[in-house]
Amino acid sequence: MARSLAGDLNEKGFKALAKYYSGRPELADYTIDHEVTRMAYVVTTADGDTLSTAPPSPGGGNGGGNGGSGSSGSSGGAAAVAAHFRAVANAGATELGTGRPAAAHLLLRMANQSLLADMLAALHE
Repeated sequence: MARSLAGDLNEKGFKALAKYYSGRPELADYTIDHEVTRMAYVVTTADGDTLSTAPPSPGGGNGGGNGGSGSSGSSGGAAAVAAHFRAVANAGATELGTGRPAAAHLLLRMANQSLLADMLAALHE
């Protein structure tokens, strides 16, 4: 069963998934508006700061980690992660000149969307 499932999922391939997500920029908004408050995220920004939706750890720490820019670990909560994701989304859905989805925007579209659904569909076939 596991081999059959792996085969079904491998048939989809990255090109098919990329094509699916490339045509759906609205999925980035769904990730920001719905998934950030529902899922645990730890994000390292381009500046090296670490943002986390996890609550601060007991004992006065802030979740550990190795943040940059003077940061001492993870911080921010869901609001900070959502604000960072929104800034990425607002930076543009496509690369200038090529019209292809910007890599960071594509990642937001893919975050926690249908990967589980693809697996469940393969299980039921």
